[in-house]
Amino acid sequence: MARNLALFAAALLTVAAIILEPTTAAVSDDTSAKSASGKTLDAPAEKAALAFAAKHHPELATLIRQLRRMNPDAYQKAIQELSHTSERLSRLEERAPDRYATELALWKLDSRIRLLAAQSAMSDEDDRREQIRELLLERADVRLQQLESERARVAARLKRLDRSIEELQTHRPELVEKELNSLLKSARSRAAQKRSTAKRKRSSEAATSRESGRSRKPGDNDKAGPRGATGKAARKQQGGISESR
Repeated sequence: MARNLALFAAALLTVAAIILEPTTAAVSDDTSAKSASGKTLDAPAEKAALAFAAKHHPELATLIRQLRRMNPDAYQKAIQELSHTSERLSRLEERAPDRYATELALWKLDSRIRLLAAQSAMSDEDDRREQIRELLLERADVRLQQLESERARVAARLKRLDRSIEELQTHRPELVEKELNSLLKSARSRAAQKRSTAKRKRSSEAATSRESGRSRKPGDNDKAGPRGATGKAARKQQGGISESR
C-alpha cells in the first residue's frame, strides 16, 4: 500500500507542477491513455475509474483529467491506482456491505490528505497543514471504529469456536456414533442403488432378447445352426423314402 500511495502522491505532485507551469503537449480527450510501454489502458476500466473519482472526490477527478492531456504516463499511474481501488471496494460491497462504508470513508480521507499534501509541497500556505491535521484526526477515528468492528467479529468467531470445542468434548461418543450411522446408511444406500441399477439392466437385456426371438421369421431356423441342419436332414430322408417307393 505504501508503494501505491507513493506513486499516487507522485502523480498528484506532477499535477500541481503542471498547473503552475503548463506545457503545450496534449492528448485528445477521446483517446485512450497509454503507458510508457505503449500499452493502451482498457477504456471501460478507465471510464469506471474516472466515474469513481468524480463521485467520491470531484477535485481529484478534475486534476486527473488535466493530467491526462499534459502527462499521459503520470495519468496512467493514477488511473491504474483508481481502477484498482474501485474494483476492490466494489467486491467488498458485495461480500461485506458492513465493511464497505468504512473502507470507502478511509479511501476518501486518504485521497483528500494526499491531495492536500501534494498541494502543500508546491505552496507555502500554512492553512493546508491544519486541514491535513484535521483530516488525519478524522481518519484516526474511522480507523479506530474499523479496528473495534474487527475485534467484535473476531470475538464472535471465538465464541463460536468455544461452543464447538465444548460440544465435541462433552458429546464426543454420541457425535461419533451419529457420524458412523450416517456413513453406514449412506454406504448401504449406494450399494442398494447399484444392485437395483444392475437388475434393471439385466431385465432390459432379457426383454430385448425375447423381442428379437419373436420377430425372427419361421424359415430362419432352416438356414443356420443345429435346428437348420436337422431340418435339412429330415427333408433328405423323406426324399429317399419317396424314391424307394
